Amino acid sequence: MLDKTFFGGIKKVFTARDTERRSIMKESSEVLHRAKQSIFALHREDVAGAGALLREAVDMLKGIEKRVKKFPELSDEGSLRAAEEELVEAHIFYQLVHGKRAGKIEGLNIPHHVYLAGLCDVPGELVRYAIREATARKFDAVGRSHDMVQDIMTYLIQFNFTGYLRTKYDQAKQMSKRMEEVAYEISGR
Repeated sequence: MLDKTFFGGIKKVFTARDTERRSIMKESSEVLHRAKQSIFALHREDVAGAGALLREAVDMLKGIEKRVKKFPELSDEGSLRAAEEELVEAHIFYQLVHGKRAGKIEGLNIPHHVYLAGLCDVPGELVRYAIREATARKFDAVGRSHDMVQDIMTYLIQFNFTGYLRTKYDQAKQMSKRMEEVAYEISGR
């Protein structure tokens, strides 16, 4: 026979954890969505909108982090990691486009490997940004974007990535190559 009190307690904890997991997944999706919207707002030159969306995403993620403390295993939930990664990408892109030094998102406890994955995505956004700026004949912005991509790649090349981060790094290298092509194309103008 089973100890009904003991196993009833396990069921209660498991059910509470599952309910929290579902809630975190839903809210993480909202964080990810706002981070993506922020990136697209920057591409449309809506700086105020991008900043507001970033602040909303950060505040939402702070709330999730508080709740994850009750069930620490939920910190590895895929939807949460994806939201953190997208937020890191949006934050760094926002900082770089505005000539600021990109770094830690204050008030959040995002793991280092998530920062690295998000950083690997930034060259792609900088390439898109540079192409838009080149189309508008803002060639200085293209040069700055090129320099930012080179700075990111100079940092990333120091690592011996494997697995998921290796895939992200290879994508960053492809975007770096594309940035070189864009810079070369406009150098003749």
